[in-house]
Amino acid sequence: MAIKGSLREASLPDVVQMLALGRKTGILSVTNGEMLAHIYFEEGKLTGADIVNRENKVGELLVKAGKITPEQLDSALEKQKSRRGVPIGEILYEMGLIDEKTLQDALIGQMKETLFNLFSWKDGLFNFEPGESKVKKIISISIKAEDLLLEAARLADEIGVVDLPPADSILQKMGGVNIEELDEFERQVFEVIDNKKTMEEILSSISMDEFETMKAIGRLKKKGVITSRKFTNIAPEKAASKIAEHENLGLAFLQMHMYEEAEREFKRILDFRPDDYRAMFYLSIIRYKLEDYKEAASLIEKIKDSQFEHPYIYSNLAVYYEKLNDLNKALTLVDHGLQRWNSNLELLLNRGIILMKMGRYDDAINAFNNLLKVNNENTYAYFFIALINILQNKIEHALNFLLDGLRYKPKFPEYYNNIARVYEETAEFEKAEEMYKRGLEIDPAYQLIRLNLANFYYKNGYYSLAEEEYLKLISSDYKNGDIFAKLGNIYFKKGNKKEALLYWEESLKFNPDDLTVLKNIKIVKQDYGLGI
Repeated sequence: MAIKGSLREASLPDVVQMLALGRKTGILSVTNGEMLAHIYFEEGKLTGADIVNRENKVGELLVKAGKITPEQLDSALEKQKSRRGVPIGEILYEMGLIDEKTLQDALIGQMKETLFNLFSWKDGLFNFEPGESKVKKIISISIKAEDLLLEAARLADEIGVVDLPPADSILQKMGGVNIEELDEFERQVFEVIDNKKTMEEILSSISMDEFETMKAIGRLKKKGVITSRKFTNIAPEKAASKIAEHENLGLAFLQMHMYEEAEREFKRILDFRPDDYRAMFYLSIIRYKLEDYKEAASLIEKIKDSQFEHPYIYSNLAVYYEKLNDLNKALTLVDHGLQRWNSNLELLLNRGIILMKMGRYDDAINAFNNLLKVNNENTYAYFFIALINILQNKIEHALNFLLDGLRYKPKFPEYYNNIARVYEETAEFEKAEEMYKRGLEIDPAYQLIRLNLANFYYKNGYYSLAEEEYLKLISSDYKNGDIFAKLGNIYFKKGNKKEALLYWEESLKFNPDDLTVLKNIKIVKQDYGLGI
């Protein structure tokens, strides 16, 4: 079960300790609205931590420690470009530039620095997803949470409450500074500050321990020796790197359904490069997720008008116009795309869906069959052909197509929901129950299939099972009058008249004119003396 919350309500060290005590395995994602980090757990132990867009930290730590040269790091980074997703530490290890112990120490150092940085966040959100942590490294690492938390507490006492500048702010020297009055660490930091480097760049460029650097910066700022200013512009040669950082962060936020934060990152890309098509494309997806279909379409239209060609431009734009109920426009766009990419699966699928929504069932089936000629394992084609057969009341044909598609292991719960509904129609109840459960295994949060399973149990007299599923729906904030009415009926059958009355009264909040529920309430009150 996922665990979510605010860092205002529970500090990150407290959350880490809770997961450690519970011996949890999974990924804890944390964001302060500007940065996004992941902490990995296996059986309560910490096995990794990273902040999005700080992938090269291990390489920087190894350069600082004198284990590799800057030139060797650059060579490894060049190799990494063709091996997307492979950590820089593993590439350095494979190149024979570092040994196992050196890499292990660097990974632990990176994890500690990352976690101590995150522990300073006072505001933000966290989300723990249980399951495999997905940290795949040549060298495995593991730290006990209690040891880490004790070390973090000690460092917090040493650093004190200092107002450190934001990572992307520019540090500036103040005039009239007597260098002799600064300690060794403060002088080393002061010499690096050139009124151009950001806080993050200074932390990366100094060879001493990051926390010694942070403490020195805090002291310099407290003494009035340095100040900081907001980052306002960027040199052209750094623009591409910054754009990549914002895109990575935007995609991470988008994956976590943090749409406001994701939108901010992609808009920042447009500040650097107003005609960045990728940023516009992702912004259109965010607008679609927020059901602002008109703005989503407008953004894609800008890309299309620029003569930038890609099948997703046409397939996505068609979906947006479909949502705007302009099916003719949607079909025209899909057909336009298919003139150039006649085997594109997204375009072929969209064409069939649009034709089906237009009521042109024969044409839709032909479109889905054309899709199956390109990819005969496309379960969506089987799903929609079956749906058309259901709409035409051809139940047996629908079941055959659904079972054909089942061979290719569809990964969306709607597939199993439809098979279950067909099995209900053909009175194959055991198979119906099995399909509902298989759908819920894929997505336990899919409320429609849980509702159908609950109703299936209720109709067939399995009232305890129905009650269990209805209560799960209510706890997930899915509520309607029918659910409360049926729960009232279940409790009445179980002899719990007071509970039945409560649920029936709750049902009336949704359907105040429900005559059956009103009659039930009247009977309970009169015959059993409740509520009188």
